Amino acid sequence: MVSPEGNFSSNVDKHLESIGLKREVTAVSRNFLTIGRLVTGRAMFAIVPEKMAKINLIQSNLTASPPPVPVADFDISMIWKKQSHLNEKIHWLKDTIYEAILSSLHENRF
Repeated sequence: MVSPEGNFSSNVDKHLESIGLKREVTAVSRNFLTIGRLVTGRAMFAIVPEKMAKINLIQSNLTASPPPVPVADFDISMIWKKQSHLNEKIHWLKDTIYEAILSSLHENRF
């Protein structure tokens, strides 16, 4: 499961509970970029945004399919340490990553 806060439950768990089901979360990643490596070679699966599933980093040696339960949309945010907020290098890096993601999305319209 991906949780920036490190939580072992999400809205998916609430939905499963409402229909009398439960899942066992065995690992949590704080970001989507590491989830592919976490799942590869293990008897695990992860629910990720559709566009993330199509990125080569996540996709190598993995298979994507629609989730078996409804999953609500959610926001994805960039986070960094508070102490770095005024650091010009962090601002440059944040802006560069943001532009790279936007550019990639426009080039690879899924």
